[in-house]
Amino acid sequence: MMLEYKNISFAYHKEMVLKNVSGIINPGDFHAIIGPNGCGKSTLIKCLNNILHPNKGEVLLNGTPIKSFKKKDLAQTIAYVAQSSSNILPVKVFDTVMLGRVPYTEWFPGKKDKKIVDMVIDELQLNKMVNRNLNELSGGEKQRVHIARALAQEPGILLLDEPTSNLDLKYQIEVMELLKKITTKGISVILAIHDLNLAIRYASHFTLIKNGTITGQGKSDVLTQNRLEELYETKIKRGRIDDRLIIMPS
Repeated sequence: MMLEYKNISFAYHKEMVLKNVSGIINPGDFHAIIGPNGCGKSTLIKCLNNILHPNKGEVLLNGTPIKSFKKKDLAQTIAYVAQSSSNILPVKVFDTVMLGRVPYTEWFPGKKDKKIVDMVIDELQLNKMVNRNLNELSGGEKQRVHIARALAQEPGILLLDEPTSNLDLKYQIEVMELLKKITTKGISVILAIHDLNLAIRYASHFTLIKNGTITGQGKSDVLTQNRLEELYETKIKRGRIDDRLIIMPS
């Protein structure tokens, strides 16, 4: 699945949050959207999923405007994991993952739906917690369950909004390793993320946003010192550990 957005702009009331931005995400890309707080990262993610509707421009899925898709059909192609929330109802893990099958069911889940949910639960190693309530889990465990629910939709594209926020280092790595593994199956992963070094470690492509405008796009070579200093309005140092690029404030 190829996702393309062309010259899209979006405003909350009269405040422009995205200004004429364009880009392409190809199958299997691990795409990180980076930039300072309030730059438009989350808004772009929501426009790509048709949660928000651009005031101008369009989002295309394999060349077809996503606004022309029925919600159910779009949910069979694009899955979305929102920012983590502490207000979680006491829902079983199995039932949460089964929610991913809603775009495919008329009334009740069938044998195929249960088989797919069982496969996802097994793949994400959630077997030992399927009968536990979601609000009993750690932050990292909850995030794995939310990703499992999204994968149960059998998407070609997975969108995530700050999936590592409020997680400790162990769970940040666990979640990002999981997302990297997902891309090896040809699923595109697109995430808004604050942690620049975490993004550099795992992502294959980057979109840099400042004040609603894209200031750079491409692979890791787009992350030049000048461009990052302009993006975050602070001096930085670029270094390497184990031949891996790291970014530090100067």
